[in-house]
Amino acid sequence: MQNCESTDLPGLCGVQIRATADQAAAHSTLQVLTAFGLQDLAPHVDREITPVSDGFTLRLHLKPQTANQWAPHLNTLALSQTLQLDTWRRPDDLTREVVVAMLMAPVAHAFPSVQEFESAVRIRCNVVRAARKTSLAFHTSEAERPLDCWIYDDHQGFLLRPGASLVNALVTHHASLDKRTHASAG
Repeated sequence: MQNCESTDLPGLCGVQIRATADQAAAHSTLQVLTAFGLQDLAPHVDREITPVSDGFTLRLHLKPQTANQWAPHLNTLALSQTLQLDTWRRPDDLTREVVVAMLMAPVAHAFPSVQEFESAVRIRCNVVRAARKTSLAFHTSEAERPLDCWIYDDHQGFLLRPGASLVNALVTHHASLDKRTHASAG
């Protein structure tokens, strides 16, 4: 990821794709979005082509007005609700949420090709699907962590103790949650 300058909305960088002159001319906004079945987003996306030393950079980002409507202050936490997406039942809605969030990123997501961008979107969607299948509960607002693995800092929250294994800390935390759940059920 890298910084970019946007005169329309400070911090709205979106996606940057490296391309040759022929590729930059061929990759319209519509073509890139069609790869995800999201051609209806094209009117909401700005496209800029910038020459660089070894070719061009194609930058796609949401139009500032759209970004402000869909995610005020670039806060994407309610994006799914705002766009009335059902990311649990409709895989295309999850893809839409990921792509829209990337198009309004405050730091540019830079890719060496359109194919790499497509792959990154698929990976993000797969990570979300895989995470939904896990039973690990790690609530950031609860102050219950095994003290041998975690320390709490008022300014930074929970921190892994120096030298502690993250895997062991998560497994220990999960085991303590299981014990409490089974104890309260019995």
